[in-house]
Amino acid sequence: MTDGIQVSGLVKRYPRNRDLLRFLRHPMRRDYTEVLHGVDLSIPRGGIYALLGPNGAGKTTLLKSLAGLLLPNAGQIVVDGIDLSGDPAGLRERVSLAVCDERSFYWRISARENLRFFASLNGHRGQARVDRVLECLELVGLADVAERRYMELSSGMRQKLALARGLLLDPSILMMDEPTRSLDPEATVRIHEVVSKILAHDPQRIVLYSTHDLAEAESISSHVIILRNGRIVTQTSLAKGGSSSELVYCIRTYPVVPEALLEALPGVDVMGAHEDTVTVRLDDLTRLDALLEQFRLSGLRPLELVQKHSSLRDLYLASGEQGE
Repeated sequence: MTDGIQVSGLVKRYPRNRDLLRFLRHPMRRDYTEVLHGVDLSIPRGGIYALLGPNGAGKTTLLKSLAGLLLPNAGQIVVDGIDLSGDPAGLRERVSLAVCDERSFYWRISARENLRFFASLNGHRGQARVDRVLECLELVGLADVAERRYMELSSGMRQKLALARGLLLDPSILMMDEPTRSLDPEATVRIHEVVSKILAHDPQRIVLYSTHDLAEAESISSHVIILRNGRIVTQTSLAKGGSSSELVYCIRTYPVVPEALLEALPGVDVMGAHEDTVTVRLDDLTRLDALLEQFRLSGLRPLELVQKHSSLRDLYLASGEQGE
């Protein structure tokens, strides 16, 4: 059984609104807008994953599909070896999507009473419900304001309460849709602290959240997934300081690497060649030794080898060129 999230060929379409004239001309025609175009994604256990992308890229649709809230038109979603289409109830026990939609909370009752209600819907009863609600409130730092009515909570507190609700079932995969949207810097930092605490509580948990903030992704994420036009264009881990840890190397050789040799190298993506230096991206570190050996066998002498670290901003802008 494979742990984590495995997505293959995921497609999601929505019916497109038609004006009256088009409806009268073609009453039986169904027009669709395709939001996700065959998404392939693999997320192993353990880590904080930032889902980046411009407005309309399909981030919310992808999160809701992974949480089982939307049924895909095609493709497969497998969580810990369990197929979503075959066991949706089993998926809901593992996956939770925290969305700070104020309409989904009851404004006139307290934070604790809100969580008690949602805990009851999740099957918690009696003392187990009381204990679980208190545990979640303490985890997100709301125990001191648990008796305040929802309408009296600040925006940051409401975001934390949404996280607490998402944690009621103690999911092994926690997803969040823009958890720091519209928050001030202090409230944002507090949400980041909660997210880090959640992962520290269970190092094998997956935390997947969408954001538009590159600085936020650099500060707390261990991995980045970039979605553009309904397709995954980049997935990579982040080194300390927010730089991409992709296997990109600049290799200077004598003489210059022939173009025919570059095209024949398996597992090597040639990103550019300038004078005596070639820049390559490798799909596996073991390819580096094989690449250098191939150079030597071809009569080339490697003079300099430098690993290139690109910032998340560079990576994001480059992904825009790939997604066009």
